[in-house]
Amino acid sequence: MLDLTALVLESPQAPRILRQVQDALAEEQARRQAFYEWMDDEVKAEFINGEVVVHSPALDKHNSAVLFLATLFNVYVTERNLGLVRAEKALVELTRNSYEPDVCYFGPAKAATIQPDQLYYPAPDLVVEVLSKATKKADRETKFEDYAAHGVAEYWIVDPTRQTIEPFRLDADREAYAALGVFRVGQTVSSGLLPEFTIPVKAVFDAIAHVATLRGLLADAHLGSPDGSPRFCKRGPVPTFAKNDSRMNLRIEGRVWLEAESRFFGIGRMQLLELIEQTGSINRAAKAMNMSYKRAWDLVQSMNSQAPTPLVVTQTGGTTGGGALVTDEGRKYLDHYRGLHERFQQFLAEETARLPR
Repeated sequence: MLDLTALVLESPQAPRILRQVQDALAEEQARRQAFYEWMDDEVKAEFINGEVVVHSPALDKHNSAVLFLATLFNVYVTERNLGLVRAEKALVELTRNSYEPDVCYFGPAKAATIQPDQLYYPAPDLVVEVLSKATKKADRETKFEDYAAHGVAEYWIVDPTRQTIEPFRLDADREAYAALGVFRVGQTVSSGLLPEFTIPVKAVFDAIAHVATLRGLLADAHLGSPDGSPRFCKRGPVPTFAKNDSRMNLRIEGRVWLEAESRFFGIGRMQLLELIEQTGSINRAAKAMNMSYKRAWDLVQSMNSQAPTPLVVTQTGGTTGGGALVTDEGRKYLDHYRGLHERFQQFLAEETARLPR
């Protein structure tokens, strides 16, 4: 992929191109406003990259997975007063696009700002999208990148045909999602955002497993009842979740980064600069990190805009065909952060060794 920004700036037509982009975005905003005025409670629709996407009725396996997972999240969150869970008709308004996620979770801070008459929701803390043929591309590409860009900390992709769940967690250093695996029937899946929320994958696709898991979540929330028995669990066995009570593998975890106007330099940006230096290309560096080119470019721009002089410069044309170079300023911060990171890891190891055993 070309460095589009540098390519535009190299052109004498840059002002005209910029005006065209601004005009197109202004027209898109007008269409978005018309979308808000048109939509109603009867239609599930989204506004994605300037287009109104109206969703046709979903298959029962899709509806069932949404209902089961939303119920499990809602019971867990509500019983523990951990925020709010909403399903399907919650219109999430991001910078450019408006989505109606299948399931979304808002932590206590965001939940406190949501009013009963609110129509548009902020970026959730966790989003679940259940795949269908019509939504698969958007769920795995456009929304995947958009949710990460707006700080959605956790993103689950559920495939009701293959009966799998793929959770992704936002890597704050790379500002992109890291895959946590593909979980299938017979396994359990956990949320890193919600403490101790662990459910069997089967509970999202099978009614009997769903009810048993639901009873377990309710029972766990009420273990402190007066007679010591779990409330809301009068019938059938309560599923048990494996816990390692014999020994804690206790350790201290942490991250260190440099902060200026916003996040300036961390482990992910260090890796990105190292790869740009090795490959001579932002695009190849992004691919090596399993990151979109746009995300890599945005990270480079963030560093360049905050530093006294650019950390990365781009070249177009010439005998080498263009590329990207890490400047002396960039190498200075690379060297400093490598040492800082090494010292911080040593600090964590020393403090971990001091923990009670």
